[in-house]
Formats: sequence, structure tokens, C-alpha cells
Amino acid sequence: MILIADSGATKTDWLAVEKDNTTHKYETAGINPYFLKPTEITEILEKELLPFLNGNRVEKVFFYGAGCSTEKKRFIIEEALENVFPAGRFEVYHDLLGAAHALFGKNPGIACILGTGSNSCYYDGKDIVENVTSLGYMYGDEGSGTSMGKKLITAFLKDQFPAELKKRFIDKYDLNIEEILDATYNQPKPNQFFSSFSWFLSENISDTFIKEIVLTSFDEFFENQAGKYSMISKAPIGFVGSISFVFEKELKKVAKKRGLKIERIERNPIDGLLRYYKNLAY
Repeated sequence: MILIADSGATKTDWLAVEKDNTTHKYETAGINPYFLKPTEITEILEKELLPFLNGNRVEKVFFYGAGCSTEKKRFIIEEALENVFPAGRFEVYHDLLGAAHALFGKNPGIACILGTGSNSCYYDGKDIVENVTSLGYMYGDEGSGTSMGKKLITAFLKDQFPAELKKRFIDKYDLNIEEILDATYNQPKPNQFFSSFSWFLSENISDTFIKEIVLTSFDEFFENQAGKYSMISKAPIGFVGSISFVFEKELKKVAKKRGLKIERIERNPIDGLLRYYKNLAY
């Protein structure tokens, strides 16, 4: 059996490919080496993935993950994989390369991720040759669910919501300032806390105040990330991630305003990665 994984901050999509090319899809918690130790990743794999593999021998794992841009972080993933699949061989890559492979295969393009976090690159059909560093939720992640959530929560805390929107928010979440600050500064994974409010944004996208948050976030993404590439007006542009999928209309509106055309948006890159690896040999 061969496993293909695409992991973000919130969840990991797994695709198991058997020798007869039968495929099975699974989902586990997000696996990011910036937030998890090898032992914690091992525990996730053992509890959330291994029971579904029915004892099949895993021969190879292609793992694409957020936070896997350096050798040191990739080693954390490799160590955990080796703990769970001692007979396997592992190839660990950054999730940005996974997005490029899923969107464009072996053809060039501007590959973008808009989910809990955000990232982008220019891919020449083989390698990432340009990449504006995203810097994560503290200093970047423009256009992401986390970034939008931070804008929403900031406006709420500063009492900038229109009255009706404020009522809807309080009725849905019943959060006070102490709880918000605790989730922000004391609890693990504050990025996921902020990103969770993207559903409120989606449910209320017809509201002018909400729509402006979304449009501004996407404009910041193009201004600070995707718009910086030398081939932005020439190469095809594609997106993966839940935020790009859910807010497709708004994203395309911002791109069009900048004279750009988005050619492909996919919620999950895992199917595209299967196409990329369709000729896997055992």
C-alpha cells in the first residue's frame, strides 16, 4: 500500500492506494511540525489512521505538509512516520509543492493556498522557483481563514460591528473578551481559533461589513503574496484550500479587479495529487 497525504493546520487528508489501484480516503487531525512533537504525531497516526488500514503493509508515504519547508521540520514528520510504518519509505515535502503538483502537474503556474493559513509560489513545472514567505498567522497568512477571523474578532472587540451583525455573532458564539483573550494567548493553536470564524463569515457574506472583510483580506493576499511574482500576469493561477473554495466568487472578483484570471480552484489537493502519482510503481 502507498499513502499520499496532504496536511494543513486543521486536518490531514490521506489517500491509500492499493496494488490493484483501489483507493480509500481518510482524514486525521492536522499535522504541523511547528506545533507537534514526533511523539504527538505518532499518537495521531496510531489512533486516527492505522486502525483503518486493516493491517496492510505500507511501502511508501508521500507526505505534503504545512510547516515542512525545512529539513529539520521534515525530519520530525519522517521520525513519526518511521515509528508507525517501520518498513516504509518516506518522501516529505512542503504543502506548497503539493498544491503545485495537484493544480498543474508538470506544467508551470502560480500555485496558491488559502485555508487556515495561506501561501503561494511560482512553480516552473518541476520546482518552486519563486516564493514570497508567508510568515504564518502572526506576521502574514493574508487572505486565510485565520487572517479573516482576526479581522472579525478585532472588529467585535472594538465594538465596530453593525447592531444586527453584533446580535447574530453573540447569539451564535456567546463569547466574552476574557474567553477570546484566553483562546488567543493561553490556549494551543490560536490560528485555528481565529479560522473557525470563517463559517460565520460565509453564513453572513451578504452583509456589507462581512463582505468588506473578505474582499480586503483577498486584496492583501494579492498585494503581499501572489502579486509579487514575475510571472503573475503570464502564468495560469490556481488555488487550493477551503477558503478559496467557499469564497470563490469574492476571490475571483478581487483577481479580476487586478486584471488577473484564476483558472482553477480546488477545495482539497488530494485528488490532484493522485493524478500526479497515477503511475506509481510498487
